[in-house]
Amino acid sequence: LDHFHWATITDQTAGSAFTVLVTAHDAYNNVTTLDTDLSSFTATESVTFSTTATAAPDSTVPTYNADDLTDGTTLNVNLTTGSFTTSNIILYDASETPTITITHNTKTGESGNITVLPAVIDHFTVTGMDDPIMAGTQDSITVTAFDEYDNVKTNYTGSVAITSSDVQATLPENHAFEVGDLGIHNFNVTLKTV
Repeated sequence: LDHFHWATITDQTAGSAFTVLVTAHDAYNNVTTLDTDLSSFTATESVTFSTTATAAPDSTVPTYNADDLTDGTTLNVNLTTGSFTTSNIILYDASETPTITITHNTKTGESGNITVLPAVIDHFTVTGMDDPIMAGTQDSITVTAFDEYDNVKTNYTGSVAITSSDVQATLPENHAFEVGDLGIHNFNVTLKTV
């Protein structure tokens, strides 16, 4: 064993489990079934997974089989054929492109960068309105789309309607978010009722 090779990992959605094939290679990039001491791999080889991924904005940590990947996760895998398929890797922070590293007897292998996409739309925030504000004064608000892990939903292309308890307010028309909005859009509003 000289190093591990990770199969290509496609874009992943925050909070969704995925698997990937990891293969043991010798110094010449051939698949190997021999450990660093030249003994054959067994069905219970101890490996450690670690990651550059961090917790999502809501503090949900990346996991492997429900164990925290940020602290490193050690488990046994079957390497008798020189490869194995990971299970239940879940990443949550859509603002980064992390890697995952496997280590066995000081030999490592790092995945390529993994693009993490936001999960489905969960909620919006509205910020920016001055408080207090003079009645009849136009102000700008920012509407931001988020997934359940508080990642900005940068790929949101749905519509929003701005409403107010002020029946006299001047409000923008419904807006369909575009890809270029990256989940954030500014609107002008005028509140008129004191």
